[in-house]
Amino acid sequence: ANIRISGSLVGIGVTVSGSSGRTVVMKVIVGSPAEAGGLRAGDILLKARDKGEDQFFEFTNAADVVKKIRGAEGSTVFIVVERAGSTIELPAIQRRKVIIPSVESRVIGNIGYVAIQSFGEHTGDEFEDALARFQRQNIDRVIVDVRDNPGGLVGSVLEAAPGTSPDATV
Repeated sequence: ANIRISGSLVGIGVTVSGSSGRTVVMKVIVGSPAEAGGLRAGDILLKARDKGEDQFFEFTNAADVVKKIRGAEGSTVFIVVERAGSTIELPAIQRRKVIIPSVESRVIGNIGYVAIQSFGEHTGDEFEDALARFQRQNIDRVIVDVRDNPGGLVGSVLEAAPGTSPDATV
């Protein structure tokens, strides 16, 4: 919960999902160590080892992945993935503080689309930045998508909700 609210963690910068004993990379955060290390959405995480360890730890579930891949800032992890039926050992990936965006935006036709993943410390600023980009592109209609949003900080909800004030009830 603290990671979701603060919007950062020390790791490599991927979102994963586990089912049937396999853990798949769902999203690679732009600018993250994972992106630089060559991880891609759709990769199946098989095993990892820290620098200095001789043996790879084989993953049996998503909890294993999270526990093994997060670590001390500046430490190094080696990861093996399955991609399109091939097993690939990726180059060394150095863990660091990763900022997790809570807002994703894009233009679809002539409509701005903003997905708010969670309400954390930076959500209000990220939402305002998205709206400013839309305004510069003369986009005057916006869809705000909060599906699957687990919630978060009430103050951030209020910052992102037009026409509300800090004393509003939500």
